[in-house]
Amino acid sequence: MKRAERIVLGLLFLAAILPNAALAGLSAQNVDFGSVREGVSVTKSVTVSNSTPGFHYLLDPSGAGATVTVAPGTCPSGAASGTVGSCQVQVTVPAGTELGSGSDTASIAYKSDDMPFQSDDAGLTISSLMISVTYTVIAKADSDVDGVPDSTPDLCPNTPAGESVDITGCSESQSLYDVTATAGANGKITPDGLRQKTEGGRLSYVLTPDAGFTASVGGTCGGSLSGNFYTTNSITADCTVVATFSATTVNIVATAGPNGSISPSGSQAVTPGAIASFTVTADLGFTPTVAGTCGGSLDGSVYTTNSVTEDCTVNAEFSTQANPAEDDDDNDGVVNSLDKCPNTPSGEPVDASGCSASQLETDTNTDTDGDGVADNVDQCPNTPPGEAVNSSGCSASQLDTDGDGVSDDIDQCPKTPAGESVDAEGCAQSERDDDGDGVANDIDQCPNTPPGEAVNSSGCSASQLDTDGDGVSDDIDQCPKTPAGESVDAEGCAQSERDDDGDGVANDIDQCPNTPPGVAVDSQGCSKTEQDDDGDGVANDADQCPNTPAEESVNASGCSASQIDTDGDGVSDDVDECPSTPAGESVNASGCSASQIDTDGDGVSDDVDECPSTPAGELVNASGCSASQIDTDGDGVSDDVDQCPNTPAGESVDASGCAQSETDDDGDGVANDLDQCPNTPAGESVNASGCGASQLDDDGDGIANDIDQCPNTPPGETVDAQGCSQGEKDSDGDGVANDIDECPNTPPGTQVDETGCPTKEQVLDSLLDAAGGDDQLGATSEAISDACTSDELSGQLLADCQALIGASIEKESGVNQALNEITPERAVQANAQVQRANTVQDQNIGNRIAALRAGARGISVDGLSFSNGESRLNGGHLASAVDDILMPASGASSDEEPMLLANSRWGVFLSGELSKAERDESTNSSAFKMDTTVLSGGLDYRVSDNFVLGGAVSFTDGETRLADDKGNLDARGTSLSLYGSLYSERLYLDFSATYGDSEFDQSRRLGYVLGNGTQVKQSMRAEYDGETTSVHLGVGWDAIQTAWIVTLRASLDYLDSEIDPFTEQASDTNGSGAGWAVAIDGQSQDWLTGRLTGSVSRVVSASWGVIIPYVEFDVVQEFANDAAFITGNFAADLDGSKLIIAVDEPDKSYYRGRFGASVQLPGGFAGFVDYGRLFAYDRWSEYTISGGLRYEF
Repeated sequence: MKRAERIVLGLLFLAAILPNAALAGLSAQNVDFGSVREGVSVTKSVTVSNSTPGFHYLLDPSGAGATVTVAPGTCPSGAASGTVGSCQVQVTVPAGTELGSGSDTASIAYKSDDMPFQSDDAGLTISSLMISVTYTVIAKADSDVDGVPDSTPDLCPNTPAGESVDITGCSESQSLYDVTATAGANGKITPDGLRQKTEGGRLSYVLTPDAGFTASVGGTCGGSLSGNFYTTNSITADCTVVATFSATTVNIVATAGPNGSISPSGSQAVTPGAIASFTVTADLGFTPTVAGTCGGSLDGSVYTTNSVTEDCTVNAEFSTQANPAEDDDDNDGVVNSLDKCPNTPSGEPVDASGCSASQLETDTNTDTDGDGVADNVDQCPNTPPGEAVNSSGCSASQLDTDGDGVSDDIDQCPKTPAGESVDAEGCAQSERDDDGDGVANDIDQCPNTPPGEAVNSSGCSASQLDTDGDGVSDDIDQCPKTPAGESVDAEGCAQSERDDDGDGVANDIDQCPNTPPGVAVDSQGCSKTEQDDDGDGVANDADQCPNTPAEESVNASGCSASQIDTDGDGVSDDVDECPSTPAGESVNASGCSASQIDTDGDGVSDDVDECPSTPAGELVNASGCSASQIDTDGDGVSDDVDQCPNTPAGESVDASGCAQSETDDDGDGVANDLDQCPNTPAGESVNASGCGASQLDDDGDGIANDIDQCPNTPPGETVDAQGCSQGEKDSDGDGVANDIDECPNTPPGTQVDETGCPTKEQVLDSLLDAAGGDDQLGATSEAISDACTSDELSGQLLADCQALIGASIEKESGVNQALNEITPERAVQANAQVQRANTVQDQNIGNRIAALRAGARGISVDGLSFSNGESRLNGGHLASAVDDILMPASGASSDEEPMLLANSRWGVFLSGELSKAERDESTNSSAFKMDTTVLSGGLDYRVSDNFVLGGAVSFTDGETRLADDKGNLDARGTSLSLYGSLYSERLYLDFSATYGDSEFDQSRRLGYVLGNGTQVKQSMRAEYDGETTSVHLGVGWDAIQTAWIVTLRASLDYLDSEIDPFTEQASDTNGSGAGWAVAIDGQSQDWLTGRLTGSVSRVVSASWGVIIPYVEFDVVQEFANDAAFITGNFAADLDGSKLIIAVDEPDKSYYRGRFGASVQLPGGFAGFVDYGRLFAYDRWSEYTISGGLRYEF
């Protein structure tokens, strides 16, 4: 047919089919693949319909990077109108593809299959379906981001961030650890032996116990056991996995000795941990005992084992238990009470019932166990009551028909074959079917078959079998005969057994796995339209270049760049570096003409380039020359480096092309040839000579003008970093230069003297303001202001003064507290301690004098009067009352002594007193507590019947504790006393004189915090001595009525106390506050105290002696105890003004009451106890407890 005719027929054919072709509804589609990992392929479907018979779709791929294809044979061909199908669009990302977003396009051509006028290898494209493909290339999965993808594989998938790894993905810190698996007897572990695992990994094992055994796992790896599968914990070191296997049953063997039985007997199997019971039956006259290795207890006839965990035994033994108290008339060894044949002939052997064989053979009536069978024929003579027996007299509990060791009454399998082991119910494994599948346990290879599943003769169901060994059980294996070693899918089929496209060629050899249904294929599974001989992705029937070299990319016609020459210059496109060479121009081997070459790459083609060797990257002019190739000012420096391109002719230039007249190195605006300061810092203003302030020093002090705060310093003076000498500076701004300022840190606004220190008036005013009108603090303020403004001040006191004065002037917090702490009123408590100790010891002497007066009457009673705070002891004359009570009524003469009287002029005594007092805080004194203990002893002599003289020594121990732990004073003293009493019938005169010395150990705590941050915490210690002199004079009158005694007494006491001067020592001599240590002057104080006392007592006689209870009340008046002032200095300023410490005005009048009792015993012994308390004494509270003992000889 001629070409023209074919064209006409073709056009007519197109006119016929185009309306139908439009029905295909082809339109652009977008396919987004999302993230695609490097090295994998992803496939998605594009749905199209073919409404025209005889047409099919073909792919026209394009693009680069990822490979986008439409799987051959997956688009529907038009066997019939309306065919709908899916074209499989596939994105394949080769390893090494650049990561990131990408896109591509492809088209599915709509072509005719058969046209009568076309050749066999061509088709006519009617329309195309354009496909836009988008994707994002991401790296292979790398869990630990170490650069080794998980699929490589990465042997250390948990490498810490930042650590370098080797090709296995492991860093140096991730060594492989050895894991050793072993198994004990009765089972195995798979795999066993040595395995290696990286740190953090886990290993799994399968445990297979032998029949009748259960698996457990130990070792050092740790892990969990699920069924028979064991998984270790994370591996962090070399470790072990140790499998052990324990029996699921253990055996108990029960035996019995003569004269009894045990049931069940023999061997029985139980589960580990079970407890078994046995019935133990003793013959008549015998008692059972049970031993063995099972352990347990016998209760009546039932023996119960302990929990059984291994094979063990139960052994029953039987012994006679005869009662010696019973007779045995026939001497057969069975006592009468148990003997059923009491007349057995001598010498005949008997059974437990006392009957011999000759007696049993003839005895048809005796039935020992009452089972209805006479003993002479009863084979089981000890049948338990109530059990049915056979003709031989045996019950089911006594029979074991199958001889398996389980009695018939509990044997659930009474016909067990001989020799088989049984469980507690008498059943052997051949009689058991635990999973109920109809196959006995002993031959059941699958003992745990799920209920309802059919099994084979071995007891295994399809779900438990895997005939082809592919890991998929037969019940779900769709390919039950898979060849050994092939990998299978979830349905048990290997690729050699699959044919996904149904073309008759198995998947494992099908090179075209997506062949459309019904299309004929070759032995490789490919149809004609899927064949591509040169492998360029273009089917043979559409490939215009059927011999494209391997690996070359081709266009839709199947041609690669090596097979095309677009510009017709004779150089194929694959090597043509200039694919658009103008026609007629000669080209080189690279396909480029002269007009297309730029040898130096400067953008100017060689044919017009005047500088054909321009260095790469340099900008050029129209002639192809760069600045490095031009020298505009002719100074020998090319323009590209010439920083002064207009240098006047003839001037020398530097490497930058600049002359000195054009250079300003320091950038100060003065050219180098005129600049006298060529290195001026950037940004500084300069003078005409090019010098800035930082380069000038007008006063020649070595500090540049720009930082010199004192620019006119006289020559020769030393200056600081700011250029100022001490004579020019005033750091604290007080108007006094530093070089003469003795107080360089004076607070702003402070009045200072010529030395730069606050004036005494300024200091005193600020301290008095802080004192708040307190007189004592005001006195302390005056001493501080004097000391702290002294010209001689130095050391720690200077530092403490500066801190306190600074805080005071600045009105900061803590100054008032500091003044209170500095005031040493807590350091002057010694006189109070001395007065208390002396009063107590004088009153102890008074006790003795009172006792002596009583003794002079013939009664040796001590303690009738005793010390109680400020009041005297009771000195009532008790002799008359005692005489009235003790003298016999028969009228014994007055010179006769009763049996209790002592007849001696010499006497000794010992008295003790404890006094406790408290004083409240006052304006001038801190609160404190005082404890005083006095022990007195002495010797006295009755000069006459109405005159006594004696001497005594006293030891005192006192402690004063200041409130809030502010300090304490310990005092220890010794004193000597001379005492006496002159008395008549009712009147008496007492006197004493005492001299004593004391040692004091004192601690005063000092602490405060100032608002300027100063913190003080010190303890001021001092040790010093003192001495006392005291005189006592008292007169009294006693009124005695029978056993009652009323006494009135008046006394006067004088005390002089002398305290030595002392100096405190700070606990931290270099710490804050150490300067406040004080030196206290010697102290002297007098007391003159008068008392009026009334007391009432009663003498009570008893067979063992005399007791005299009493009550007493004192009215006290102080005459000479006036307020005093104690003086001192700061220890570091002994020449300064005195510290004046005011002492409170004492309470002149107060009262004291007390009560107690004394006792006189035979043999010259006497004693007393007393309690006293102070009343109406301002700020004082006190009580005393005292006691004494005397012996007269």
